[in-house]
Amino acid sequence: MAKRYIGIDLDGTRLSYAALTLDQGRLQLTTTAQQELTAAEQLGPALRELLGDDPAYSDRLAACLPASQALIRTLDFPFADAKKITAALPFEFSTQLPIDLAAYEVIALPATRSAGGHQVTAAAVAAEALSAALAPFDDAGLPLHILDLSPFAYAAGLRLKEASVLVDIRATEFTVAAISDGQVSAQRTRKIANQLAADALAQQIIGECRLLGAADEWPLVLLGTQGDKLITQLAGHWPQVCLADPLPGTTVEPEFLTTVTLAVRAWREKSATGFNFRRGNFALRGEWQSFKRRLLGLGALALLVILSFSVSAWINHERRAARAEQLHNNMVSAYLALFPGAQTVVDVPLQLSAKIDELRNHPLLAIDRDDASVLKTLREISARTPNELAITLRALEFEPGTTRLEGRTSSFDAINRFAAGLGQSPLFSAARIDDAKMSADGRQVDFRLLLLTAKGDVQ
Repeated sequence: MAKRYIGIDLDGTRLSYAALTLDQGRLQLTTTAQQELTAAEQLGPALRELLGDDPAYSDRLAACLPASQALIRTLDFPFADAKKITAALPFEFSTQLPIDLAAYEVIALPATRSAGGHQVTAAAVAAEALSAALAPFDDAGLPLHILDLSPFAYAAGLRLKEASVLVDIRATEFTVAAISDGQVSAQRTRKIANQLAADALAQQIIGECRLLGAADEWPLVLLGTQGDKLITQLAGHWPQVCLADPLPGTTVEPEFLTTVTLAVRAWREKSATGFNFRRGNFALRGEWQSFKRRLLGLGALALLVILSFSVSAWINHERRAARAEQLHNNMVSAYLALFPGAQTVVDVPLQLSAKIDELRNHPLLAIDRDDASVLKTLREISARTPNELAITLRALEFEPGTTRLEGRTSSFDAINRFAAGLGQSPLFSAARIDDAKMSADGRQVDFRLLLLTAKGDVQ
């Protein structure tokens, strides 16, 4: 399965989901889905239902906290070392806030150079709010890798090149952020009053943009669950208004712009322009255990497969060994039947081959001898017998130099032709008919034939 980058967004009672995959270096939108919740406790089951199968170990999930849940400050440091900044961050942050940071998780973005040294953007979120945001994922057994903060998560996902204003409009609040070089340089968050008219809300958003110092030539980039509903009103008060484009070249429905942007943020997991509160006491801990369980399961399955193959191979070996033993015993029995006088049987094929060679070299049976043998004589008789003659041999007497044949054929002419053919053989010096007479039934002719080898004499 291809690695997925998954964005999850919750605005009020609406839960949205989007998944991206990487195809030849380009992000492709594969899935979007939404679900309305009737109760907060439905979030965990609804998340699992939207995701379907359990996320693979390589999948990356990202979600975002609303800006109203964080305290955000820009801090100055005379050094840029990340370890020093991390150590000094809580103290420096506490000097700007009249609260006890013991109950907060404080993190900062990488330092940037400023006129007086180095600046960092830091955010503090109550540990209770983080626990509440992560609980549905942990309870559902879903590994949330990135928990970012609006509008920084969207800036990291969109990577806006030119100076612009990013406007995130939600069901109960909106956030405007000045974007410079792809980073949030300033941001403001305001609650939305109940039953506020669309044009009045648009004017309120424009006012917050003015307070950020946004210039008229900066485009207003909209996203959020309500962003597309105000584009007409905002366009009446600002020269350039457009919807966010998280996947250039891909059409994304307006209600999924936020979720797709978060999926892109998951792809840019180590982005320097976004926060990730999945750290410290809130670090993702259960994913390795889940992966470990899967590895153990796969290992057990592999072991079972190997064991099955081993047992099967052993059984096949035993069957073949038994079959081989049976065949060996059969060969021994056949050999002893052919050669009952054999005293020792060790290698039947080898011993049988030796016996065949012995028979081939026997004076009476050898074919390759210069003088006649039984087999050589029979082969010559067969070769010199015309195919159209019906001849039946009843007896053959072989002696060195002389061969006597007795048989029956259809006519006297057949006997003459048979004898004439044998007489032309270089193996025989003569072929003589000793006797020929009609059979008792008068239908065939019985004969006796004498063959002399080239070195034999007539007896």
